[in-house]
Amino acid sequence: MSDKIGKLIIVYILVSILSFIKSINIGASIGEILRFLSYIILSSIIIISIKDKKTVHRILVCSILACYIVSVFGIIQYFTGIGLDKAFNTLYGFGTSRRVASTMFNPNNYAAFIMLFCYPVLLSALYIDNKRIKVFLFILFGLLTVNLILTFSRGAWLGFILGLIVLALIYNKKILRLIFIPVPLLLVQSIRNRFISIFSLTSKYNISRIKIWGTGLKMIEDNPILGVGLGNSIYLYDKYVEKYPELNTGHSMYPLHNSFLKILAETGIFNFIIFLMIIYFIMLKVYKIYESNRYSILKGISGGFFISLTGYIFMNFFDNCFFDPQTAVFFWLNFAVVIAYKNVLNAAVLSSDIESSSYSIGE
Repeated sequence: MSDKIGKLIIVYILVSILSFIKSINIGASIGEILRFLSYIILSSIIIISIKDKKTVHRILVCSILACYIVSVFGIIQYFTGIGLDKAFNTLYGFGTSRRVASTMFNPNNYAAFIMLFCYPVLLSALYIDNKRIKVFLFILFGLLTVNLILTFSRGAWLGFILGLIVLALIYNKKILRLIFIPVPLLLVQSIRNRFISIFSLTSKYNISRIKIWGTGLKMIEDNPILGVGLGNSIYLYDKYVEKYPELNTGHSMYPLHNSFLKILAETGIFNFIIFLMIIYFIMLKVYKIYESNRYSILKGISGGFFISLTGYIFMNFFDNCFFDPQTAVFFWLNFAVVIAYKNVLNAAVLSSDIESSSYSIGE
């Protein structure tokens, strides 16, 4: 992890701890900061401890196999409902009776997981020369895409489309044609209704989400500097709904469903800026690795991760993906693997240069 990103993370942690002053539930604040620290420690361990390509390749193989397992199970779950919480195994107003979550309990969490892996899989398939591996990865990308559709996560659908646009910009503009491939899916009523609801101002799902964001804005208005305390917006939700009845959605102790509003509401404007800087420098670093490296696997996972990040960040306008352990851990894990792989290859090149120099001197 670069010094700049590391320093910003330290500042973010310190300001988050400072926000505990405003917390009405200090246990929630401590729990959230410990979770965040666990992500950073995990990332640091991966970056520091990995010294060879074989270790990186083992991690990548495990990630691919895990994606295969959850995606196959997700399709089975769509037809059987096995392992799916009853809250997502019901008839929805937009015409489907099931939203798959695979092993992740919540369809939105599962959609975020898919978003973090689908484009590294796709871009790796495009860059790798081995035909068997290509086919293996393209099949996986197809499975992940089908599962993404079956989550019925509107934010993920839009994030996926955004990812295709970014893929076209950094890889090949002809990729833009792929945007039209899903159009026939709109013939399926449940998919069509769900997609159209994205743009509907009268949709109950949109109205509910806007009201939830409204409670977050009220919290920010009352606590702009330190926020209401890390992890505490959920514990103040009912109080704000009681104070502003027009924001009532019928929920109690409900999350804000927007990572950026959550940071602003819980830790204040300064920490919000720090968080944006962390994300910006992570994306910048990953893109530079993609742009400057010619090693096919690293180019595939770094470029793919950059593309996935655009969709993942977009999803955070509608969910708390950055703070959900089931998905946040994979964000930091993927970032760490990219950095570790880059360090391993740089070390190999440096070692090769030193050996070449020594040989020349010996001659």
